[in-house]
Amino acid sequence: MPPVVYFAEHVHDVPKVLVGRFDGEVMRRRASSPDGVSGLLVWRGPGLAAYDEEVYEFRRCGENLRLGFLKKFEPEMVRRRSSFSIAGYPVRMANGECYLIPAVLPESPDFGLPTVDRIGEDGQWRREVPDGELRFLSEAARRIFDALDGEGVPEGFDDTTLRRVAVAAIGVCYDLSELEIGVRGLLDNAAYTGVIEALLDAPALLELRSKKKTSEG
Repeated sequence: MPPVVYFAEHVHDVPKVLVGRFDGEVMRRRASSPDGVSGLLVWRGPGLAAYDEEVYEFRRCGENLRLGFLKKFEPEMVRRRSSFSIAGYPVRMANGECYLIPAVLPESPDFGLPTVDRIGEDGQWRREVPDGELRFLSEAARRIFDALDGEGVPEGFDDTTLRRVAVAAIGVCYDLSELEIGVRGLLDNAAYTGVIEALLDAPALLELRSKKKTSEG
């Protein structure tokens, strides 16, 4: 059974809100909910989904849209195959589940993101994190780290940005969208703290600082 499935009410085709969510592997099936609403089940293949409330826990997540997770859902069910070589730390989320969060600060000992070598505008070679959410994560980690060493919270780093950082961090290793993370109830203050500490590779950096102070003393 697919671990995550959507139920779009009163439609015959995949609604716009879900277009692109499953990258060409989208599966669909006509179905009716126990309360008599007809619609379309949408999920990532392979596998066959059914609107079965003994198997899935469905929650409404927007107008005419419900999201269902397997009642026996585990994060490893949506783990990305490409993530098993990524270094990071397990972080316990608000609902008790643990997710691997990568160390993304380039200067950290356990830096865990893929990099590319490219020539910049100055004509010099440099090693960079690829564009997209990975670059965003790396740059966000750098801003947070610099702020911790200086004046506190980075300028413009509000709750929305913090949430985007956490969602992107979870998304490196797990195929979960922002909507799915929100419905799953993964994020609270403790989870945000754990995610940031993992992104910064805090345990390794603290150990290095301790060793440095010892050697200087």
